[in-house]
This record gives sequence, structure tokens and C-alpha cells, in this order.
Amino acid sequence: SQHLSNNPEQKLADICFTANSGRTHMSHRLAVVASNHQELITSLNNYNNHQTTKNLHQGETENKPKICFLFTGQGSQYQQMGEKLYQQHPEFKTTVDKCAAILEPHLNEQPLLSVLFGENQHLLQQTGYTQLGIFVIEYALYQLWQSWGVKPDVVMGHSLGEYVAATVAGVMSLESALLLVATRGKLMQALPSNGAMAAVFAPVEKISPYLNNQNNLVEIAGFNGAQNTVISGDANAVEQVCQQLEKAGIYVHRLSVASGLNSRLMEPMLEAFAAVARTIEFKSPQIKFVSNLTGKPIERVMDADYWCEQIRRPVQFAQGIEWLNKEGYSCFVEIGAHPILSGMAQKIVADSNYNFLPSFRRED
Repeated sequence: SQHLSNNPEQKLADICFTANSGRTHMSHRLAVVASNHQELITSLNNYNNHQTTKNLHQGETENKPKICFLFTGQGSQYQQMGEKLYQQHPEFKTTVDKCAAILEPHLNEQPLLSVLFGENQHLLQQTGYTQLGIFVIEYALYQLWQSWGVKPDVVMGHSLGEYVAATVAGVMSLESALLLVATRGKLMQALPSNGAMAAVFAPVEKISPYLNNQNNLVEIAGFNGAQNTVISGDANAVEQVCQQLEKAGIYVHRLSVASGLNSRLMEPMLEAFAAVARTIEFKSPQIKFVSNLTGKPIERVMDADYWCEQIRRPVQFAQGIEWLNKEGYSCFVEIGAHPILSGMAQKIVADSNYNFLPSFRRED
């Protein structure tokens, strides 16, 4: 304890880091919920005096859980996301500021910080800023978890979230990832606003007949669970399918997007995107990495062709969770502004022995 920082916030971080990185071989655990340094000391003194309180939890474990970090995709964004963390946690602020500085040459209208926390937060709904905002918040969250000594055994992202997963896994540098996401967002925003997406709460087999009647204008964009399928494509055709499904008694949730992600509507941007992606050096993941394209550990180089396919082909999220379940991963930490993936994953595994931990929520 004599080596701990005098700063109360940093002292708490030091204790958390030591507990997570240097005591894993010990089986007994004590968890203390405290909002400040003094409250932590009081709680620990109560424990030493055999006084039980609601903010003290203890238990015993035989094995360290296998941890998966899930990186949320587009749709998790909202104004002021991460602002409290930015104000209160130096590690988080430093990472966000670093990303904002790297992005300065790529943002012609407004700097990132003014969009995330300043006077231009309305721009966060524009695809070019949406994707960058999500990436930066998630990358900073990852660095914050790392500073506390919590590290993943495997990573998996959902659509845009896969770029963050690839970056923390060492597939590409932070500078390269930000360039790629900035390019992706600008090119998608420049596409005609004639696309739409919807989450259909039914299996693919029930949905496919309705898609076949639309002359390939509507496609499957994501497999999020046995009862959660995302469709994407031409806006008029998607709306027709939604209405037909609703008449058949199937619940449909129309997504707030102007693009048909993971559909043929993305094809006009792929050549320009690939040209930028080919300038980037891609490496093998240094952390086990579950791919959006297969729902299994990556077995190919995540090169320009991979990232073009990742834009065009459906997200195999359900298959990825099923693989993680089979391999014994029991602790899922969602690295995102709102725990969207945790809810979907819980329905897939349906097992109370699993732990799903959000980084924070929309109302936090």
C-alpha cells in the first residue's frame, strides 16, 4: 500500500488493477461497492470487524472465468455518451483526446470532441460522425478496463464494433483503424438515402418466403439469434416486407437508419473503400478473435478483401455466441455505450451461470 498514489481516484484504480492482475491464483474473493476512497476504507474496516453491509460481497472460486469482450455496433450511440467518464477518468479522457487529435485531418466540418461532448452533438446522427464516435468511445472504454487489470481472453465485435475488436487485438494500428472507420463512414454517408433495415423477431425460415417475393431487393443482414433476424435493402421493399410480416403476426422493429447496411446497396462504395484499405498493414490477431463473417475464430488474413466482405455480408453474431458458449466462455463484458449485445447473447445461451457486464448504460 505504500506505493499507492496519493490521488484517491488513482488509488482505487491501483487496488482494482492489483486485485485483477496479481491475485488470480487465490480462490477467495471480496467485492466492495464504493463511490469514493473514504467509503472504501469504511467498508473494509467493517469487514475486518465482522460487520456485514449491503455493499460487501464475498465468495470463492476455483477457476478464473474465461472472459469475452463484446464490442457494440451502430445503433448504440446517443448524445453525451461517455461524457461523465471523460470528465472523471484520466485514462478514458487521455485516450479520447488522442483519438481526436489523430482524426483532425480527416474531419472537415467539426472536431470530434465538439460532436461527442460539445455544441455539435446533433452531428452524431450523421453516419460519418456516428461511426467514429462509437469507435472512439469503445476504444477508450477498452483502455479503461485494461488500466483496471481486466483483460479479455477473446474478442468479438458486431459490424462496426469489429473494427474496435480488431484494433485492440493488434490486427491494425489505432491510426489505421481511425482512417478506415473515417473512410467507411464518409462513403456510407455519401450513398443515396434509399435504404432501410428492420429487426424481425422470427427465425430465418419464416422470413425467407417474404424476401423471395422482392426480387433480391431485401436481404438478410444479420443473424442475431434464433428469433432475431435483421433484414436490409431498398426502403420501399423493406417496408412492404415489414407490413406483410406484421399481417402474419410477426413482430417487426424498424431501425433508425437511412442505409441498407450489409446489403447490395453498399456495393457502390466498396471500390473506393478497398483502395484505402489496401494502404493499411494488417497483422494476425494477438488475442483470439471471433469473426463476423463466420462466427468462428479468424483463420484468414483480415485484409482489404475481408473488410469489404464485412460491409457486404451478413453479421453472424448468433453463431459467434454459440461458438463461445461451446468453448466455455462464461463472462461477457460489453464494450459499448449501451448493452445491446448482452441482451441478444443472453437469449442465445439462456443460462443463468453466465455473467453479462455492461460498461455503462444510456441512462448512466
